Amino acid sequence: MFVQTPLGCNRSGSSFHFFTGKSVLGVTVGGVRRIRYRHSPHRLFELIAQSDRGGRDHAAAAAAAASPARPSTARAEWPIKRQLGESDLLVTNCCLGTMTWGEQNTAAEAHQQLDYAIHERGLNFIDCAEAYPVPPRPETQGATERILGQWLRQNRALRSQLVLASKVCGPGRFMNWIRGGPQLDRRSIIDACHASLERLGVDTIDLYQIHWPARRVPLFGEHAFPDPHSAAEAEALVPSVETQLEAMQQLVRDGKVRYVGLSNETPVGMMEFAHAAERAGLPRVVSVQNSYSLLHREFEGAHAEASARCHAPLLVYSPLAGGVLSGKYLPDADPQQRENSRFTIFQSYMERFRKPSATEAVRQYAQVARRFGKTPAQLALSFVRTRWFVGSVIVGATRVEHLQENLAAFDEHSDAGRWDADMEQAVNEVYLNGYRDVALGV
Repeated sequence: MFVQTPLGCNRSGSSFHFFTGKSVLGVTVGGVRRIRYRHSPHRLFELIAQSDRGGRDHAAAAAAAASPARPSTARAEWPIKRQLGESDLLVTNCCLGTMTWGEQNTAAEAHQQLDYAIHERGLNFIDCAEAYPVPPRPETQGATERILGQWLRQNRALRSQLVLASKVCGPGRFMNWIRGGPQLDRRSIIDACHASLERLGVDTIDLYQIHWPARRVPLFGEHAFPDPHSAAEAEALVPSVETQLEAMQQLVRDGKVRYVGLSNETPVGMMEFAHAAERAGLPRVVSVQNSYSLLHREFEGAHAEASARCHAPLLVYSPLAGGVLSGKYLPDADPQQRENSRFTIFQSYMERFRKPSATEAVRQYAQVARRFGKTPAQLALSFVRTRWFVGSVIVGATRVEHLQENLAAFDEHSDAGRWDADMEQAVNEVYLNGYRDVALGV
């Protein structure tokens, strides 16, 4: 049995959903109450407060918007299922990540993870990509989808209960073994989808995402937007947002794709896709998959606003900052924890999370975790799970025992998943006072 709530609800189960409308209107569709509105951010949070079951006042609602609400006295069964954006997809608040399958994990190990997550823990959401496993190599490209496809063929009866997400690569000369260099023109998107469907052995992908934008934007740890005048010629060749959505529309019409998502996208990009869909009657984006963690909280600002106004909740990737937030890379950690770990094997991978300042932040977060009786990974996952703009958190692991530890953080009534104001204050003290840009306030 699952508890079903609309995406964007806080921990107490307040029913609200980001829909466009001219006034507040409670509507019940399929048993899920939605609130339609178009208001300023401050007024929005006031309306959310009014809709909350506890009838909290406006000041409390503002606090709830910045931090998770207290849990309801009624115990909810885990895992919770939520409506993804404006789609009819109901996804668990934890999604199984797959990008190590075919590189760090064998097919047998991947299938063991699937059996545990799906059969034993009740997850229904799986995320993969045509580029996986990571790091990308021509010899392994597509292996993750093939491994997942093998398991799906062995568990055909479960297909209708699962939400499968995959991604089409954006442009990049560093992966020229994919279609001679991946692009996001109409033909490339359609061909990529057909190839993923074949590897997965399914007729339809439930959520098909653009892995990264076609245009030049800061990606994978970059922080500065490049001067557009320096690349005006190249920008002129980038397929338009309309072209990309038209390709997706064809896939939807053909029954190959149900819904469209973005990944590694900026606030401007989210708004462009939303406006293009509205103007031309093209498929609306229902989610955005970006990096978010205790070490990378960029999404909390303009990204969160765009996500809300575009009705595209965040699917979190790298909630443990590549595993760093588990504490296993700290100098005093057990070396056995680092065996076969990502940064041990691929030492140049995600270097941004291994700088001295990041290591010090992780050390302090680990102390906070011990104070509250959690593992460092459970503290980090409980934090991202309780953000109002988060739809689902993508969690991967190389060992089933790590997956067991991590999934425990998604049961809000357990010690591993509990979150309260004291924890909120403790992690903010670490982040705001030591790791975040000193020019930024709370």
